[in-house]
Amino acid sequence: MFGRALKLGSITFLSRIIGYFRDYCLGTVVGIGFISDVFILALRLPFFWRSILGDGAFNNALIPTLSDIRKRRIDGEERLLGQLHFILIFISIVVLSLHEILMPSIIKILSPGLCNNSNACVATVSTARIVFIYLFFMSLACFYGGILNSMKFYQYYPFTPIILNLVLIAVLYLIMLYDHELKSALRYLAYTVVLGGFLEFIWMRYWLKKKGVNLSYSMPLHQCLSIFRTKFFRNIAYAMLRQVSCYITMFYLSRYQNSISYFYFADRIVQLPIALIGTTLGTIILPLIPNALSEKRQCTSKSMSLLIERGMIWSIALGVSSAIGIYFFSTELIRYLLGYGAFDENSILHSGLMLKVLSFIVLPAIMVRLLITIFYAMHNTVMPVVVALVGIAVQIVMITLLSPFYNEKAAIMSSPISSVVEVIILFCYSLKKDYISIGKHFFKECSKLFLCGVIFGIAILMLKSIYVIDNLLALCFSIFLLACFYFVLMRIMKVEIVTVFFRKFLL
Repeated sequence: MFGRALKLGSITFLSRIIGYFRDYCLGTVVGIGFISDVFILALRLPFFWRSILGDGAFNNALIPTLSDIRKRRIDGEERLLGQLHFILIFISIVVLSLHEILMPSIIKILSPGLCNNSNACVATVSTARIVFIYLFFMSLACFYGGILNSMKFYQYYPFTPIILNLVLIAVLYLIMLYDHELKSALRYLAYTVVLGGFLEFIWMRYWLKKKGVNLSYSMPLHQCLSIFRTKFFRNIAYAMLRQVSCYITMFYLSRYQNSISYFYFADRIVQLPIALIGTTLGTIILPLIPNALSEKRQCTSKSMSLLIERGMIWSIALGVSSAIGIYFFSTELIRYLLGYGAFDENSILHSGLMLKVLSFIVLPAIMVRLLITIFYAMHNTVMPVVVALVGIAVQIVMITLLSPFYNEKAAIMSSPISSVVEVIILFCYSLKKDYISIGKHFFKECSKLFLCGVIFGIAILMLKSIYVIDNLLALCFSIFLLACFYFVLMRIMKVEIVTVFFRKFLL
């Protein structure tokens, strides 16, 4: 698992770095204001459906289904893939058509605050109609990525966001050169997103063909199609609820000027450790759990428990350090990663404050992603839905209670609280159902990591008191130095996963 995690994690890290450069360009050229709010809101719509038709519900049903077919040696895998390919194309076209027709009503429901301004509402609708075409290409690219992931070719799909980001960076540069007044910036950005989606589709289709996968449609219907359908419809509920939680935040933030943009830029930084740790481990573990339980390989549930326990300890180790680092370096991260050009001092302060609050969501969000993956692998799709509903209820209650005191920050503060509640429920239920087996060893390792986290936080405060961080190079050097210190600290504390890592890869 270490080798796969390093390979996939490295590509994901590269993708996020390029994504940060894209956000730097967006902040520098466009800044925070009307254009950024409209573009960010329009971009959210296809990503809502991505969680259903892309690498969310669809792939979470696809990968376990393919694992079952291979484990039980059922014939006709390519026939099943061809039929699913046809179904996905049909559903994507229907969803795309409906959104193009109903887009004005959808925007008014999702962002009533933004639509108080008629010009902003018209601009958002026209931009969203163009951007939403991206969904068609993205859903197919995600489907191809799910097939390759099930074949353990993890290295190709993480390059897709890199393609989109590079195209956006190029267009933002051209806007900076030739459209100083930003008259057509929204239209250029919208069409660029569609172009990026098309290139993502071409990239994944190429590698799928290179690996010899045939997606031609043929009859009769595959016997496992009904199994996939059952898993998919069960997964849809959870995927939609996760996005509803995001839209509750956006809905509330739209009432406050520029808050959507402040939140977006802060959230982009927080998503690096969440994607790098939670998504990477989840992507690798999902297809491995059915193999760990395979009778053919004569493995018991002990091997699965060991796999999950190591994943959880890695998540805690890296999640704790990431959260602490983001909390103490929140303003510096915003200032030296994004604070250039049109991204002014006021934007830096507001985004930095939101980033400080969002740092508390890093560890629980990582744990939720990992635990949800375990439930999917164990074919339990009901409990994630229940947990998501509880999370939304907690989120709404916390926003209601906190909003009189903290205004727009109430929406941000509610997310970490609801995520912690979800982690507690998922963890306890996993123990009850024997999905995971946690003993003294796990809690011993967690206590070591907690102590490491406390020392790590003190080390950051000491470094900031003696070393002036006044540019990006100084920030990067500080982060590198502290990361090395944290890993050496875990080695000194004899955290087992780090000891194994050092023995396997560095010695």
